Amino acid sequence: MVGKTHKSIGYLIVLSLCCAIIGSFVGDLLKPYLPELLAKSFVVSAGPLPIDLKVVNITFGFGINMNFMSIIGLIVALIIYKTH
Repeated sequence: MVGKTHKSIGYLIVLSLCCAIIGSFVGDLLKPYLPELLAKSFVVSAGPLPIDLKVVNITFGFGINMNFMSIIGLIVALIIYKTH
């Protein structure tokens, strides 16, 4: 398969995280200049999920703080992934 590149899911995850982080940073910088609707942020979270093993207690959970620019960053990541 000459000319066909294999794109991994790991590449997409790393690219999405990097673009979302950069977008979030840019969104925080531009927050004073954006309209209030675009400057809002929201949290997507899962957990906490406690696991009691009688010897060790473990709690899993995560949260993602999203804003308008981090969503733009995710869209840019998908475009880069599709075209690269």
